[in-house]
Amino acid sequence: RRQVAGCPAMLLGVHLCGTLSLRAVDLFNDSPSFFFLGLKPCCLPPAFFAQRGDVFGSANGHCFAAKAVAVAGKWQRGKWVGGASRQE
Repeated sequence: RRQVAGCPAMLLGVHLCGTLSLRAVDLFNDSPSFFFLGLKPCCLPPAFFAQRGDVFGSANGHCFAAKAVAVAGKWQRGKWVGGASRQE
């Protein structure tokens, strides 16, 4: 575990594949210097993982259901075509 003293910092994770988003959350939780965490994963689970009822997790106990983030759809000519991943 690495402790860094000094100024506050933000942690921004962009294009985090697979469970790298979970690792970014671990880093944020382990460092008191971070005051903000922004995540933008690039690959969320496809809809078939949600249909199977899969749950993703890591060694630290964090987990999420694929249906919470999976969505059937795509961007087409600047517009989203498909359903939302949750009720809006």
